[in-house]
Amino acid sequence: LGKNKTDLLLLPAGDWYAISPYHTYMAAFRGIENGCSVFRQTSGGLSSATDYRGKSYGNLDYYKAGTKLWIANLPIKHVLTLYTIIGDAFVNFCMAIVLITIIYLLTKFIRPLFHNNEMRTEKS
Repeated sequence: LGKNKTDLLLLPAGDWYAISPYHTYMAAFRGIENGCSVFRQTSGGLSSATDYRGKSYGNLDYYKAGTKLWIANLPIKHVLTLYTIIGDAFVNFCMAIVLITIIYLLTKFIRPLFHNNEMRTEKS
């Protein structure tokens, strides 16, 4: 979304009562992350329209009584975000640090075990 400079993400979905608001909140976060507005129409959940900052311009809860028609005046705009620039580079960097740390710890603690076993076999 961010690399293609998408202005609006149309996100149809189907939720259920227990998970209803949480998927909508995550969808708004994806809009913030990628710098685009999100229009999420949901059957069986919370529908919403949010801009690239996460500001809500309207929502409709399927489980509340009343009219099931809503209108949202949603601004359509794309903005550049840090995530669209670096992508998953930070995640990859963190995974590399963890892998290097594991290798370091394995060599630090396993090498003495092998070294001690070699000394025992030489003494016998």
